[in-house]
Amino acid sequence: MASKTRLIIRPERCKGCEICLSFCNKQLLSVSNTFNQQGYRPVSLLSHERCNGCGACVLMCPDLALYLEGSVADEQSINEGK
Repeated sequence: MASKTRLIIRPERCKGCEICLSFCNKQLLSVSNTFNQQGYRPVSLLSHERCNGCGACVLMCPDLALYLEGSVADEQSINEGK
């Protein structure tokens, strides 16, 4: 049985472009009220439980600030030592 994927946000990589917000089919992403070290307001996930792990936001992020933990790609990176 496969484990459920979990969206991980790397706030230090996010530039707050908000592209991912447009692609979340459940409208679960929002802009944070806090700033990251670069002075941008990164995105945050409103509910891990409601996220279906579709990965649309991950695919559209130009800064690779999002990834799915537990996905096939994540498991391959771990197996390759990345």
